[in-house]
Amino acid sequence: MTVSVDSSCVSRLRSVSLLDMYLAKEIVGKLQGARKVVEQSVEESIDDLLQSDTIPRRGEGDDSFDRWLGNWVECVEKQGEGPARLILGWEPESLDEACQILREGAASWSESTGKDMVEFAKEYSPVVDMEDGSRMEFDWWFDFAKMLPRCRSKYIPIG
Repeated sequence: MTVSVDSSCVSRLRSVSLLDMYLAKEIVGKLQGARKVVEQSVEESIDDLLQSDTIPRRGEGDDSFDRWLGNWVECVEKQGEGPARLILGWEPESLDEACQILREGAASWSESTGKDMVEFAKEYSPVVDMEDGSRMEFDWWFDFAKMLPRCRSKYIPIG
């Protein structure tokens, strides 16, 4: 018995003639799965392009924050409504060195945008892989903001 299966997934192939119905269904299923993967990849690429207008690109521009991005940041990932993940491309030796790099980034961002450094913590969530293999990440923007200059006196009651 010969089974003819029309495949809309492949434009050049008009029909496939197979002796085994199971095999024919499997091939069509794989082709449809591949089509879905390609469509999903295209949709994700379009989303990335649309979001790229809202996220600064590494090293572009003349201001200090763009230079800081180009020097220290591997990539910036925006996912949903929360802050963009700022992934450092450098593995600092110590927590103090990582904090210093992030403070410099916040200061240059503040200088470039005219906004307070605390706002930097609301817009970016840094991810730093340390030289010893540990990772520094912040679950809440305020945890990151506490290490920035002028945040303590502005947001934490003293005494």
